Amino acid sequence: MYIVDKLLYTVYNADVVSASDYRDDRENRGGLARIDQSVLADRVYKTLRAAILSGEFEPGERLVESQIADQIGVSRAPVRTAISRLDSEGLVDLFPRRGSYVTALIKQDIWEVYTLRASLERLAFKLVPERTKREEILALHQIIEEMEECVTREDQAGLSDLEWGLHEEIVRLAKHERLLSVWMSLSGQIQLLSRRVIEEEYSDLSPIPQRHKFLLDRLLNGSEEERSGAIEEHINSVAERILARFRG
Repeated sequence: MYIVDKLLYTVYNADVVSASDYRDDRENRGGLARIDQSVLADRVYKTLRAAILSGEFEPGERLVESQIADQIGVSRAPVRTAISRLDSEGLVDLFPRRGSYVTALIKQDIWEVYTLRASLERLAFKLVPERTKREEILALHQIIEEMEECVTREDQAGLSDLEWGLHEEIVRLAKHERLLSVWMSLSGQIQLLSRRVIEEEYSDLSPIPQRHKFLLDRLLNGSEEERSGAIEEHINSVAERILARFRG
């Protein structure tokens, strides 16, 4: 099973402890050096998250802690912690006495995510030019260039990750912690839906970097009204595409 191989690689090949770090830890504690369980849980979380976003785990599929733990050779504790984090992101639903399932978004969920996202990012587009140096905004063009490289490679997953990352960076540049916190609480579902849009709606990926170049131009040079209109149209157009095809 692909996901098992990926989990095994991630858990056992990431962040290898150096000999000096191991020796120092052993001397400080006495005996064998202790493995940081929070690091292990983070590795499991990142891999399960990637599997959900890629469709490796399908909407509505049950996530059985014991099976995942046995397959990757860890205890159930880091798996349980990872699933709990995914639940907080809206990517997994936890049901008492029934277990954990990959979230299956319905049409109402999608409408709520996109309308709230539009409101949040409209505020970010208002605040960023007021609170951020122009050079910081210009630096975002590096992400656009990386998006164009993904288009050349026909890398849909990479393009989706960069598209999501660009919007996150813009929200961060607003320097509004509560705005960022609320936006990040939606980030898992935003990324899930963004991947779906790119995979299902764009046979030609080249318009995606261009759409975001236009956004950055408005962010740099537009009036407050133009910035607000640009981000609202950008998000609403995507919402309309996916809602038109979504059943449920």
